[in-house]
Amino acid sequence: MNIADLFLSALAISVITTTISKSTLFRPIRARLTGFFKSLANCPYCLAHWVSPLAAAYLANSFFPDFIIISFALVALSSLFTYPLILYIRWLDNV
Repeated sequence: MNIADLFLSALAISVITTTISKSTLFRPIRARLTGFFKSLANCPYCLAHWVSPLAAAYLANSFFPDFIIISFALVALSSLFTYPLILYIRWLDNV
């Protein structure tokens, strides 16, 4: 694993979680959810905690400590990408 793989994976996680939690495409699915799943599906940061282990499993060489460290690093990096992405989406809605 190199640093470029980490950043590209974090960017992909950011796009995936933002699409699921903020786009109109998934609005009908989010509307049908309740409780924990509703909270999870409406928060890109929360959702990143569940999506990042999939990417970490691909990037890590071993379960411990690589998998866990990479998983949390992906959450942190993806949250840095998510805020500008949401601002861009809101800007597009107003254009």
